[in-house]
Amino acid sequence: MAITAGTIKDVLNHVFRNTPMTSPSKVYVGLFTSSGEVNGNAYERQELTFTEPSGGIIKNAAEVRFAIATADWGEVVGAGIFDAETGGKRLDDANIAAARIVRENDQFVIPVGNYTIELR
Repeated sequence: MAITAGTIKDVLNHVFRNTPMTSPSKVYVGLFTSSGEVNGNAYERQELTFTEPSGGIIKNAAEVRFAIATADWGEVVGAGIFDAETGGKRLDDANIAAARIVRENDQFVIPVGNYTIELR
């Protein structure tokens, strides 16, 4: 997982330069193929909640279930955290350890604790 350059800049400015930063009220996880974010075929970003930080790491606190695909989504190779359900700012990027092809009637699930963000 890799916090985006924009998020790092915002955090550094907020903590060390007293620049205001508004935290999003919710964050959402999106899925990516090699050609960009999945779209259509019942795909929607899903809300994501995190555990309290421990050792500089947070993890997803609940299982995330995407809708059942109404047609093939392709090979999911990555994920990202956004500050909005559609559009918005990408806050974090992650490669999926084992890329997975999502076919019609399949469901992509992120188990509890499998999306981690580390700040050290």
